[in-house]
Amino acid sequence: IKDYEKDVIYGQYETYRDEPNVDPKSKTETYVALRVEAQHPRWENVPIFIQTGKKMAKRSAEITVTFKSTHNFPPNVLVIKVQPDEGIYLKLNIKTPGHTNETETIFLDFCQSCNLEYQKNTPEAYERLLHQAMLEDHTLFASFNQVIEAWKFIENIIENTRNNPLHIYEDYSTPVASIELLKKENAEWFDDEDKIKTTD
Repeated sequence: IKDYEKDVIYGQYETYRDEPNVDPKSKTETYVALRVEAQHPRWENVPIFIQTGKKMAKRSAEITVTFKSTHNFPPNVLVIKVQPDEGIYLKLNIKTPGHTNETETIFLDFCQSCNLEYQKNTPEAYERLLHQAMLEDHTLFASFNQVIEAWKFIENIIENTRNNPLHIYEDYSTPVASIELLKKENAEWFDDEDKIKTTD
């Protein structure tokens, strides 16, 4: 993280302080967005954005790869959907069929979880993890060293952002500050349903 003050956004959903047993003056974060960079030559100058939170527009886990745009075309986008529906989504620019040099955007959406046969034979959320644990197979688990490094990363962020502002956002939305974070890189949070609201 290059600038802890500008590259880390904290938020709290509007009705959080109305929850039972929550201090009316609570400063507890229910949302965070980060801009980070990987210290690897292959990823040099490639911004990586991470967001997580509660009471957002939708509940999902996904990895979005936005490719660099060229010739003023919208960028191609690859989305790896982890949950609730597993699958792959592609947003691509293609040449319009026919005798024209124009382009158009197409969408390819493969939903693995939507396949009926897949649903019948797929273990539930933690069923596979429990099965692997009973077999003493560590393949699906983070190693101890990975966990330690992850906590070092998080603790370093917490230590350097104690004075960052807390942005209040409406339930089922996203803080405006997190949108502005991406705009600096001419990017935006991907939303295949175009239903995300932003508030501050």
